Amino acid sequence: MLLDFVSGRVEEVIRRYGLLSPADLARELGVVPVKLPLRSAHGISFSVDGKRVVFVDASLPPARQDGALVHEVGHQVFHPGEVRFRLRRLHCGVSWRREAEVNLFALLYLLAWNRELFEACGYNLYAFAEAHGVPLGAAEYLVGAARLRGPGFLRELGVEVPGYEGDVA
Repeated sequence: MLLDFVSGRVEEVIRRYGLLSPADLARELGVVPVKLPLRSAHGISFSVDGKRVVFVDASLPPARQDGALVHEVGHQVFHPGEVRFRLRRLHCGVSWRREAEVNLFALLYLLAWNRELFEACGYNLYAFAEAHGVPLGAAEYLVGAARLRGPGFLRELGVEVPGYEGDVA
């Protein structure tokens, strides 16, 4: 299942590098994060002469910059060496499955890293995903998985929701 595959990679990254800020995670993975006003793209990820570079739109709010950076870092984790860019309304150069992998990677990593924002969002996965600019489909996927797998599911992923009884929407 996609969730098991992606959550395994998130756990592997956290186990190997620790739970770092998105910029520190990028650097630990050998990715150079650069903030620039991009206008039509949230993030751009590519490799040049063996250097992996991620550009993030500096005009986005800080939480959305973090979301874009973790999304692009996810591409480097899952699909190293690919040149790709994400326009505000269109993904170019990658398949739907690859986008689903990195969106889920970004949401799971950010849930582990930014617990304060999750709390501020009332433990609502949709609000949290929106705050970070992660597509709501990733939150919908997690909500559906939580409903199927039961109340302990999110705890297994390291996500604590006080009073969680099976509904995280």
